[in-house]
Amino acid sequence: MVLNNISEPQPDFAVVRRYEPGAPLAHPVPQDTFLLVEVSDSSLAFDRGFKLEIYAKAGIREVWIVDLTTNGVLVHRRPSGGSYQSVIRVEGAGILSVEALPGVTIRVADLFL
Repeated sequence: MVLNNISEPQPDFAVVRRYEPGAPLAHPVPQDTFLLVEVSDSSLAFDRGFKLEIYAKAGIREVWIVDLTTNGVLVHRRPSGGSYQSVIRVEGAGILSVEALPGVTIRVADLFL
């Protein structure tokens, strides 16, 4: 994932736009990104701080931080500057949905089997 000329973070998982056949292959850019997922335990402070800030500044529209320390997911949406305007925590029997992809859902409990 290329965010700018100096930053290529490596999220744990990304959902990006499919490239058209015959198009030159390149790393996805923020406009191609529907969702980034970070899986965190010892890296939780770094992921919630520095990484989240650079994702927001780049305009990544949705970031999930899967918090292995509490078995919950922090869902960040609507980037503005260096932060996200919408942050919710989904736990247990909750259902996660990808805002840019209606109908794409996953149960939180399935992430922690």
